[in-house]
Amino acid sequence: MVGARRGLLVGLLVCFCLTETLAQGTGGAQSRPKKVRPKKKKEPTTSEIAAAKNVDINQMAGTWYLSSVASKCSYLMKQGSSVEAVVLTLTPPSEPKQPLSVSTMTRHNHQCWEVLQAYTLTPTPGNFVLNGGRPLLDTAVVVLDTDHSSYAVFHLKKMEQVTLKFYSRTKKVSEAILDKFQDVAKKHGFDYDLMTPYPSYSHCESVEKVHVINCVPFC
Repeated sequence: MVGARRGLLVGLLVCFCLTETLAQGTGGAQSRPKKVRPKKKKEPTTSEIAAAKNVDINQMAGTWYLSSVASKCSYLMKQGSSVEAVVLTLTPPSEPKQPLSVSTMTRHNHQCWEVLQAYTLTPTPGNFVLNGGRPLLDTAVVVLDTDHSSYAVFHLKKMEQVTLKFYSRTKKVSEAILDKFQDVAKKHGFDYDLMTPYPSYSHCESVEKVHVINCVPFC
């Protein structure tokens, strides 16, 4: 039960629908001839996704509030009205080659929970890797846009599934920043109906030790 709750909570926070991704690659008799289908337009690889210029993780340190998420995840599309407020806290490494510490707090079943993660730094500023236990399950994280002081846009890619997360330094977001979020989402193939807004109230401020999920080095 604890393991199932842990997996559910972490999955909802990351906002990836792994069950859908895996289902697309299973089932059906292998002996059946494959139909020839027109090739789909190749999605850009993470290395082709340009990070924001002059990303400084030290300036990005501190608290961020999740404003909205752009995703094709069926859970968010069906249950988006019931999502809970999310608080992200970034702590830069104190020494070279150490990871960026990430804390995510939200409510689940009326309890505040915290998930601890570590983003491995890469040679390219603004690009990180969230360890999934093996390369196939790693998540590539790119800071698409930020001014460090008021907003940040994260591009996450795992098993060819892309999610955009839009953060603000304040709980309530200005119309100008909301418009920017929508423009970025549309540029990356997410229409307005694929954006899920998150509450600007009832954020968790503290968590009991028993409700802390340590995903370092991975979950």
